[in-house]
Amino acid sequence: MAAERRAPLDFFSWHIYTESMSETQMYAKYARDKLDAAGFKNSEIVLNEWCNFSRNGRKSVRQNNEGASYCAAMFCAMQDSSIDSAMYYDGQPQSIY
Repeated sequence: MAAERRAPLDFFSWHIYTESMSETQMYAKYARDKLDAAGFKNSEIVLNEWCNFSRNGRKSVRQNNEGASYCAAMFCAMQDSSIDSAMYYDGQPQSIY
């Protein structure tokens, strides 16, 4: 629809909840490929929610070295992908889970 009407698509926003860096990169590539094929080669890809990280239902792992390591690894994976910007999911890091 947007391409048919020559409407601009400034960005494409999506989210994923996974512990897998490669899965995040795979979905980013999928989004880039689909946007490019539809003629939106300049549209930014925005990962608007990520880091719903928990181990066996324990969300408290976000507040320790394991969670910090996961975030650092995900930052590295996102830099090596077509993601233009990303927003961390939890706006309340002081919360106790």
